[in-house]
Amino acid sequence: MRLPTFALALALFTTTASVATASVARAQDEVGPGREDPAPPRTRADVIALLSGFESTPTLDAWRAMGPTTIPLLRATIDDARTPGFVRLRAVHALGAFTTSEVRTTLRRLLRRSEGLVVREAVLALTTAFGAASEPDVAPLLSHSDTAVREAAIDALGRMGTAGARSRLQAHLAQERDEVLRERVQERLRGGAGSSPG
Repeated sequence: MRLPTFALALALFTTTASVATASVARAQDEVGPGREDPAPPRTRADVIALLSGFESTPTLDAWRAMGPTTIPLLRATIDDARTPGFVRLRAVHALGAFTTSEVRTTLRRLLRRSEGLVVREAVLALTTAFGAASEPDVAPLLSHSDTAVREAAIDALGRMGTAGARSRLQAHLAQERDEVLRERVQERLRGGAGSSPG
């Protein structure tokens, strides 16, 4: 009896995997190369499928084309702890496509999360969407305990290039104890591009 039971379990697993793969493929087809007007996802499952691609995920332009009705679905994906971490991070990144007050409030809330990677992605999304206007939100993160968050804040302020952002970086240089991040601050103050966010 053990062999049929194993065979049945294997068949169920294979079927489930095939359905999931097909769902991802359908979602990716909607935003594939050459498609200028992707259909907006209707459910959170659609969003998760779009964000779960192995080779590619929608660009920020593609998310914008899907429209603001996508925003609540992205927020729900981020807030669901059962969703895989990499999918939640991609959802945070996708919010950078939108400039609504709802998105700004959400990203500001995410800056207070305990997970460093979530905060880092929120910094990147906030500055992508709102540019130099996000300086007051980003600057306090120069003193964050997570080096990845501080690095994101340094890069974000450096890209802003405003007098205020440069002043904040200059003041931070005297306080930063991580040698690599000190070099990063100096590079940004010199106007260097540094490495692109990962």
